[in-house]
Amino acid sequence: MDRSDQLGEWCLIELQGRLERSDGLTESTGSGTIGNIYFDNKKTPYIIIGSHILDGKIVPIDKPLIVLEKEKPDHQIAESDGNDHHTNSTEYKMKAMIKTKLIFKNRPKPIVLQQHVKKKPRIK
Repeated sequence: MDRSDQLGEWCLIELQGRLERSDGLTESTGSGTIGNIYFDNKKTPYIIIGSHILDGKIVPIDKPLIVLEKEKPDHQIAESDGNDHHTNSTEYKMKAMIKTKLIFKNRPKPIVLQQHVKKKPRIK
């Protein structure tokens, strides 16, 4: 196992419920961006998904997790008994460590934009 010097620190995101996108795909199909995460001055996380906002909290994980990337080296040749043998070895590279998670357990709130409407004068 190779430990890279540039080991990143990632964060786990925990959402309650089910994600449904407007194009009909669910969380188990497709990939890509589902929303944006922001932090306020008190380091409270907020995630905006479509026209909804969820507020969360940062929680440390009791047992840190390691993210591994599976790598299969190109044709390694081992010499034994004078014969060439191809080995099917697999290596794992450490990509990141996860020590915290963001928990979003409250129901999403709709984002409502307030438009400034000019009041019309009343005619008597």
